[in-house]
Amino acid sequence: MKILCVCEEDVCLGPMAKAIMLEVIDDWRHIGQRLGTDANAPVPDEAIVESAGTHENAPNSPAHPDAVSYMASSGTDIGNHASRPLSEVGLNYFDLIVCTAQEEAEVVAKTRPRGKIILANPFVASPQGHGPEAYKACADLLGILAINVVSAIEWSAATAYSAEAVPA
Repeated sequence: MKILCVCEEDVCLGPMAKAIMLEVIDDWRHIGQRLGTDANAPVPDEAIVESAGTHENAPNSPAHPDAVSYMASSGTDIGNHASRPLSEVGLNYFDLIVCTAQEEAEVVAKTRPRGKIILANPFVASPQGHGPEAYKACADLLGILAINVVSAIEWSAATAYSAEAVPA
């Protein structure tokens, strides 16, 4: 399964969502291993998660320092992240695209008319400039999103938006 997390600039929500999604996938895989082969935790070993941004103003930018700091405080390193614009990512490579806002979902839908696009909770907003509590709240919401996506790993059960379903 190949998942792309899309945000505006790929310096805050994108790298956070990617890291959290990878953690949840790893946790889900370990749960399946502990429960045995009959467990209903069908996470493929080759799960790939990437991130990109719809704005192209600063490719190869590091993750926002506050995002790096918050994620490090919760045990996750995103310090080596380098932003990528959506135009440099082959959208058709990904099985699922998770967008952090309606605007990003609309951009993706115009670029990739077919496939599954999931819109994150509409309350996931950029925490930049709002202090550590905003990063925690954002990470919590992204964690809920990741759990929902991974638990619906068969993907037919996920709430997905086709390009036709995303308002223009």
